[in-house]
Amino acid sequence: MKILSGYPLSPMQQGMLFHSTQEDRQGYYIEQVICNLRETLNVSVLIQSWQQVLERHSVLRTSFSTDAILQLRQQVHEQVDLSVTQHDLQGLPNSEQNERLTAFLWRDRQAGFDMTVAPLMRLAVFQREGADYTLVWTFHHALLDGRSIAMVLQEVFALYDGKILGQKSSLPDRRPYQDYIAWLEQQSFATTEPFWQNLLRGFTQPTRFANLTYEPASGYGLLQTQLSQTLSTALTTLAQPRT
Repeated sequence: MKILSGYPLSPMQQGMLFHSTQEDRQGYYIEQVICNLRETLNVSVLIQSWQQVLERHSVLRTSFSTDAILQLRQQVHEQVDLSVTQHDLQGLPNSEQNERLTAFLWRDRQAGFDMTVAPLMRLAVFQREGADYTLVWTFHHALLDGRSIAMVLQEVFALYDGKILGQKSSLPDRRPYQDYIAWLEQQSFATTEPFWQNLLRGFTQPTRFANLTYEPASGYGLLQTQLSQTLSTALTTLAQPRT
């Protein structure tokens, strides 16, 4: 498998890889995006669309390795083949379909990835009924952040719709992740360190939200709290883009 380029990791990526490779951290930083697609799905065209997105974005063809001087590096491969599994759940009771999907999600997450082998992502397509599908996109968090996830999905479905309708899809240009690493290497941390030291002066412990309690449990839930009008207004003002 031909390597096109190699470059260092960001500090965030280094932390993710360190934690996800610990023996007791199985499943850490393994992300799963689940899409319910209630339509007549052309699975082969969907796979083609995903493969085209991999060809567009070098970060999706990236693996991680250690070089001769024991430094972690990420390597961009010229071409990779996306792993896709298909599962037919048609005719099964809805409860059994859900049980099988839940069991798959657990096994898939625990399987993780060999970080030296690209791509660090895979797909699973479950057909629940004739026009009812569940798509599971699993990837390592070291590849993508939350905002990038939405961009990838938008491109996949834009390409899919274009192929189905016989139209050419126009996708926006995206800068490669390597550009960010190059920018990061040009930064002077000796210059920025005093800024952060001054900004965080006086903080001796984590900032906690008042009146929030959390008890670890399996599954997921909803946690709510009420903020004062003053604090809500201040947060809204802080979040406004600056011109």
